[in-house]
Amino acid sequence: MSRGSHNVGVLLALLYGYVLQAHLPILSGALGVAVPVLFVTVAYYLACSAVYRKRDFAFLLLISTTFISLFFAYLTFGQVGWSEVVASQGEGWFAITLYSTLFVPFVFFAFVADFYKLAQEIASVTKARAFYLVVPVLVKRELITHRFAVVMDALEARGVDTKAWYRKYLLLPMWIVPLTITTLMEGVESYEYNRMLKTDILAYSPSRNRLRVSLPQRALLAVGLLLLTLRPFV
Repeated sequence: MSRGSHNVGVLLALLYGYVLQAHLPILSGALGVAVPVLFVTVAYYLACSAVYRKRDFAFLLLISTTFISLFFAYLTFGQVGWSEVVASQGEGWFAITLYSTLFVPFVFFAFVADFYKLAQEIASVTKARAFYLVVPVLVKRELITHRFAVVMDALEARGVDTKAWYRKYLLLPMWIVPLTITTLMEGVESYEYNRMLKTDILAYSPSRNRLRVSLPQRALLAVGLLLLTLRPFV
């Protein structure tokens, strides 16, 4: 049996995350208490980050969830405590819903998905040439990663501790501006380089990795879509 696509597995994780959110009223009824969608979403994606070994995503998720929980607890009750945090989740804040249903899943996808292979897999099932443009753009991601490493080395040379894996998030105010500037410079340089060589980017023809969906993935996809259809969001 052929191994299924990594990206299909990631999409299945997202699908079942939405299934869990859609069936949250049933879970709340079984427990006899209202279960906040934020807490369930965070617990689910923390488990997914453990499966995919994405420690960076887990750290970002915990930091952002702590901030948004404390912020809306203070906004609702004027003080911060565990009871206020839990109670504020039942106020139906649109920002919390948006965070749980869009921000967390999409950031998880950005951390875990293999975008280079995704572009090739899409190209294998469609003839839309627009998708071919995604591949050379994503190749630039390696250059951005290199630039980030250069910025971290520069900070280290200045005596700033960048060795701990969580430090890059805490140091974001220091590296976001130089990284953005160097990324824009890379884009301009690449554009001018292609113009000089008279390169037709539309003529780029990447190798097509055929999309492989294993039998278990197909079964999980069918069950997930069925569950999502039977119990819409409420």
